[in-house]
Amino acid sequence: MTQGEPWSGREVELLTLLRPHCHTQEIVLIFSRLGYERTYEAISRKGRKLGFKYPIQLGDPSGDFTEEESKAIDEVLTSEANPHRNNLILGQIEATYTSTNDGIIVDIVEVEENNIDPPQTFLPNNVKWVTGSIPLKEDGVTRYVQMNDVHVPHNISVLGIQEFISDFKPDYLLYVGDIVNNDPFDHWAKEKPGKAKKLPAPRPYFEKCNELFYRPMHEASGPECKKIHWVGNHEYWSNKAIEYIPEGEGYWEVWNNLDHVDYWVPFKQIANLGKLYFVHGDIIKGGKHHSTQMLQYFNRNIRYGHYHDIQEFSQSSPIDIDDRHTARSCGCLEKYNPGFMENRPHNWQNAFTFGYVRPDGTFHDTTVIIVNDKFIANGKEYKG
Repeated sequence: MTQGEPWSGREVELLTLLRPHCHTQEIVLIFSRLGYERTYEAISRKGRKLGFKYPIQLGDPSGDFTEEESKAIDEVLTSEANPHRNNLILGQIEATYTSTNDGIIVDIVEVEENNIDPPQTFLPNNVKWVTGSIPLKEDGVTRYVQMNDVHVPHNISVLGIQEFISDFKPDYLLYVGDIVNNDPFDHWAKEKPGKAKKLPAPRPYFEKCNELFYRPMHEASGPECKKIHWVGNHEYWSNKAIEYIPEGEGYWEVWNNLDHVDYWVPFKQIANLGKLYFVHGDIIKGGKHHSTQMLQYFNRNIRYGHYHDIQEFSQSSPIDIDDRHTARSCGCLEKYNPGFMENRPHNWQNAFTFGYVRPDGTFHDTTVIIVNDKFIANGKEYKG
């Protein structure tokens, strides 16, 4: 069974049996083990059409399951890698459970909008995905340039960065999420993407982004430089819109529209160069001291975006002084006053990061602050 095919009778029966007791992402995994490749959005959409509510009591699903179905259910619900038995994100609510003599009771509270999205679980086969370690050079250092939160076409001039890239000759360009603003599916708009007639045509918008950013960056870096693109929350807006308008599936996803990207990192996932890890940043709730939270969450050298500011926190272990890590928020390349900010004060900082990683995984990296489209890097001044 492939995406887009009509639901079979057995799929509907399974969803009916699983939905009262399972989180949607658990159902995605169970379906996948049984050969039903349904996305999180497709299962949520089908559940709404069938009138299902969010589960109010977690537990073991009961019903007439085949041996294969029972095995798949057991593997998913008892897996140590399954976080949803302990702390669940259910659509627009957060739920935690406690065990009692009467079963498992779920406490439900509302959460902020930017914390409700589940990790991306369905990965189309026509896209090159990467998580974990990115290959390093065996001899010599690996060079990279990191950009995040560009929010094309609401970005500052990147001409200076293009010139720097031409001089620096990186092995990797790391696009660490929210590179495109994804205006056709903007949740700041007054009309949510639930009414198709009010949606702008996505393809011309993506073509504009290719012309303004992706193609010039490819020309500056050359074909030997690999471009790796994290799916940030803005890129994921396309997928959220598809939940309301299923006709967009296969057409609106950013990976089907943006040029010169060699590999994609799934939504809310991590990839690393040696001992340096990268994530978009919306994986935590944030707040004033988000770099502290990020380091406590990962306990690794982590570089991230999403918050648009520059903030760093470091920590060493009292047991092993060499066990020390830093977490850094790496600024943004978006203009300081896009429409939705309405001239409000904020702590944004225009910046990008470049660095070197040795074959043993150790690294040196620098976050470069941009002022009035100008910056100095490696002793040379660059202008936008």
